[in-house]
Amino acid sequence: MAQGDVGEVLGFEEYVRTRQDALLRSARRLVPDPVDAQDLLQTAPARTYGRWDGMADQRLADAYLRRVVINTRTGWWRARASWRRCPPGSSRRRAWRTPRSSTRTVRR
Repeated sequence: MAQGDVGEVLGFEEYVRTRQDALLRSARRLVPDPVDAQDLLQTAPARTYGRWDGMADQRLADAYLRRVVINTRTGWWRARASWRRCPPGSSRRRAWRTPRSSTRTVRR
């Protein structure tokens, strides 16, 4: 890892550490379960890290991360709604994993 890369990672980690409480409050407004809120809080920075360099104005990072949290929550809701419409015993119904599942994959 190059010296510039280390500074970039530390800058992102510092930002997430500093804003974690505010982002958790945003996530808690979207989901009733505190564990799901924590999952959202962990997913948003993971999805944002790859785009951190491309942000033209990092002062807007809070808004970007909140949007990622909202989009992730919407995706979970849609997946659950889709799962509920499946007939009992269908392969899609058996393959469903909850957001807390350790085997859940993240779409990019």
